[in-house]
Amino acid sequence: MGKEQSAKAVPIEELSPAALEVHIQWVTYPAPKQRIIDHAKKTGAIPAVIRVLEMFDDRLYNTIEDVESEFRRVQQK
Repeated sequence: MGKEQSAKAVPIEELSPAALEVHIQWVTYPAPKQRIIDHAKKTGAIPAVIRVLEMFDDRLYNTIEDVESEFRRVQQK
């Protein structure tokens, strides 16, 4: 199995906050959901990270802590 295939197979529940944080740390806040997704894609986030971000509520995130809180909420679903 190639690296790309294994990255797609990562379950959302197994993602760590650090896996997300590395791709959102340089976002300018406040930021809408779509800007956060676009930034994560530009920085090479694995598909599982993008899937999690796409599950976020469509709203404005004021800080990285807001994003991390939403990440935990989505993981618990």
